[in-house]
Amino acid sequence: MATFFLRGLSLLLGYHPTIGAGLLVIFLLGVSFGIHNFWTVQDQQAKLGEMTNFLKNMAILGLLLMTLAIPRPWLLSLGR
Repeated sequence: MATFFLRGLSLLLGYHPTIGAGLLVIFLLGVSFGIHNFWTVQDQQAKLGEMTNFLKNMAILGLLLMTLAIPRPWLLSLGR
């Protein structure tokens, strides 16, 4: 849990954001496809919940990939 916090903190503070975003991408890919595999769930209610969580993770993944396109150093970052 502490490493997840540090990954997010690196993005928030702008200190090596590429490394933080990359590690979060790896984490989200593993969690999304490993835990929220809605395609194997039979119960429709549970399937909807898993699909919602999977799609939320994919949205966060898209945000992380978009942050990699922001020119560095960021305006108010510690990595300046």
